[in-house]
Amino acid sequence: MLPKLVNVSASELYGAAAGISGTQSLIKCQSCGFIIEFPRLSDKEIIAGYTSAGNSGHDSQYLQRVKSFESTLKRNSNFLPPAPGRVLDIGCAGGAFVEAAGNLGYQAEGIEPAVDLVKSALGRGLNVREGTAETLDLLNGEKYDVVTLWDVIEHVLDPVVTLDAAISLLKPDGVLVVNIPDIGTPLARLVGKKNWWISSVHVYHFSSNHIEALLLPRGFKIVSKKMFFQSLSLGYLLEIARQMKVPFANFVIKIIPLKFKSLPIPYYASQTTLIGKRAPL
Repeated sequence: MLPKLVNVSASELYGAAAGISGTQSLIKCQSCGFIIEFPRLSDKEIIAGYTSAGNSGHDSQYLQRVKSFESTLKRNSNFLPPAPGRVLDIGCAGGAFVEAAGNLGYQAEGIEPAVDLVKSALGRGLNVREGTAETLDLLNGEKYDVVTLWDVIEHVLDPVVTLDAAISLLKPDGVLVVNIPDIGTPLARLVGKKNWWISSVHVYHFSSNHIEALLLPRGFKIVSKKMFFQSLSLGYLLEIARQMKVPFANFVIKIIPLKFKSLPIPYYASQTTLIGKRAPL
């Protein structure tokens, strides 16, 4: 059941560029600070929402996302295996990271549950399959040098199951990359309950410490933890701000000239990129 909203489809709640503020009741573990949406729709309804949602809004920023990922890969190159290693992006949306990694010489693949986004990725000639980490059938049993989860782990039905599936796809010396909307940053703590990431599309809410706590007993150590910066168009960012009822966002959208709305704007929104490697035995 939805605590504050009725007659809203699952696709509106769980699409890649969807998500509605004010629909969630959240509970917090008093010992570890972990936050989860409760109550929530059934697993079946959530999966249906992800797979059927129209995602033109998310995909409209494709080129900006490719450039942001290329920059991030270069920034973290010291912690990653060199190209042409095999890379898998779990929850790859329209394939922006897959293209970025390919541009830098990697053998890049992706897997994504949203049908429309898979079609977009295939239309770009990218190696993307429909599905999830849990359903991926390894071709020829060959594992990956790098597995990435860019803003994915907060969406899944069971984060532990997804992490275990991602780890199982790695070579023994492989690298795991997890990017999250981080509720533990000073910025997130400052905005508190008005955090823009508290939206129906996010079933769980993590801090970087939570991810470390999940990876440590699985034999991984965090070798890098950095703020994640990306660039999206001004118009897109303002529209998101309007949907989240940010003060004056609607006014700014109305008065800003159209030619400025396509300008790329680099920004930081309390996201953290963690890179993990298996600890020596």
